[in-house]
Amino acid sequence: MPRLTPAQRAFFDELIPVRPGEFVPVAFAPVVAEVRRSKVPGAQAAFDARLGLGELVRIGDFLYASGQLAEIRRRLEGAVAAEGSITAARFRDLVGNSRKYAVPLLEYFDRIGVTVREGDERRLAPKPAS
Repeated sequence: MPRLTPAQRAFFDELIPVRPGEFVPVAFAPVVAEVRRSKVPGAQAAFDARLGLGELVRIGDFLYASGQLAEIRRRLEGAVAAEGSITAARFRDLVGNSRKYAVPLLEYFDRIGVTVREGDERRLAPKPAS
């Protein structure tokens, strides 16, 4: 994780607020615009580093903090393990956000190999053999 100055930390905490238990992202384009306009020294380099290291993750038009994604993934894997599969509607309810955010998140988890889509449902992807 990049070491942020106090000014950078304050800037990013205000720009990309993360509240425990809330999984609503921020829109990517306005964050980029605000970083470019910022007078905080090193803000652009810090933003690029945070994206490059996965501390911030762009999913579609939205930006999530890695901690948010880790908790969403934990909930997703737990629900699918318990129920066998999950629909977009069930996932939306599980993470307490709208379909607008739930579907891109599910597609992201499909893309990184956490889940596999089968029709209208997702199952956990098979673990690679060791």
